[in-house]
Amino acid sequence: MSKFILSKSTIHQHQFLIIGDDEIINKSSNLKIISKGTTNLLNIGKIKNTKLTAIYSTHDADFGTVLCGVYLEDKEKKKPKNFYYIPLNSLKHIKVDDLIKKIDNESSKTGDVKITTGKISFNALVDTGYKHHLIKNQKTQKNEWNNSFTYKVDNGIYDVYSYDFEYEGPEVENYDTMFSIKKRI
Repeated sequence: MSKFILSKSTIHQHQFLIIGDDEIINKSSNLKIISKGTTNLLNIGKIKNTKLTAIYSTHDADFGTVLCGVYLEDKEKKKPKNFYYIPLNSLKHIKVDDLIKKIDNESSKTGDVKITTGKISFNALVDTGYKHHLIKNQKTQKNEWNNSFTYKVDNGIYDVYSYDFEYEGPEVENYDTMFSIKKRI
């Protein structure tokens, strides 16, 4: 039995997400910047105490969307410490426990975020006019241009890691880009 569970799944039309403390993400001046989506990446990167992340799949690229899932350790359902944001295409090539082991051992640290309000927010960047679709019944914050996933967590520093998973396939390039968030001990 897997020790990791699918917490939330979604389809993204754009591959960028901003991660940070819920209070910072939902500050009105920051929401204005975020609402411009991928057309405003330079300014989004300037929002303090947030991290811009990416999700991508060469398999899904032809369709213009990426089917993704957020995985947590089964024992961390109430206040998770680690998050794995994975294109679901990857799981056609490797078991989730094995993939997460590779992510833990081979990923590159890209930054960190400090959580002070007890809530971490994953906010997909979606240009105005595009829709962000949920697959399962989700408890998410919704507005016209975006949906975000928010989790209750312990306050502290959360490190952000990026990982490219390469797999065999008919294409010249076969890889999925994903990221993980881990509470610093």
